[in-house]
Amino acid sequence: MVSKAAVRNIIIISLLLLTFWAGAAGYASLQYNFAKNNLDLWVKSGKVTSQKSYLSSKKAIISANFWHSNNPVYLESQASILVWGVYAEIEDEALYQQALDLYWQSLQLRPMWPWAWSEWVMTKWRLKQYDEAMLNGLMKLSQYGPYTGEVHITVVDAGLQLMRKRPEFAGQLKPVVERHYLRSRKNGHVRKQVKAAARSHENGAWLLE
Repeated sequence: MVSKAAVRNIIIISLLLLTFWAGAAGYASLQYNFAKNNLDLWVKSGKVTSQKSYLSSKKAIISANFWHSNNPVYLESQASILVWGVYAEIEDEALYQQALDLYWQSLQLRPMWPWAWSEWVMTKWRLKQYDEAMLNGLMKLSQYGPYTGEVHITVVDAGLQLMRKRPEFAGQLKPVVERHYLRSRKNGHVRKQVKAAARSHENGAWLLE
């Protein structure tokens, strides 16, 4: 029979652990919010505002992922911050692979989230990894975001690029790219962007006919 003292100790330890994890999650949230605010600012301005802003955001999001692991939102934010770091020429392009891995970790936790698939596909493009995995990623993106404007842009843009680099994928990709292009014609928010994406590829003229 368990003694009252043992039960009391178990309760105390459990409460201490709950307090610790609640505090860790709260701290992680604060770190994430700091990094996300900066990330939103970069997206709005189209550039990383300063190296200091980037480094502090990177430090904060790494801390958020340390104190609250396996959070898909935090993983995606860290990946996005790294991509911006390369874009701003603060980081080396080799860091794209780390970003790709972080997006993949997020997708294992939230596999039906089209935004993460879109960013994963675009990072594959940046790494010039024109492979079957990128093809499968585009198919997943189309499946989970069939009527989403941002998905139309990525499927048309990255799909044409992949078909140009790997013509053997055209049989699978062409109808998917065409479907998203046609759907984009009914979406006033992305219509021009999708059309511009098609025009930017030498193998995209058939979409514009």
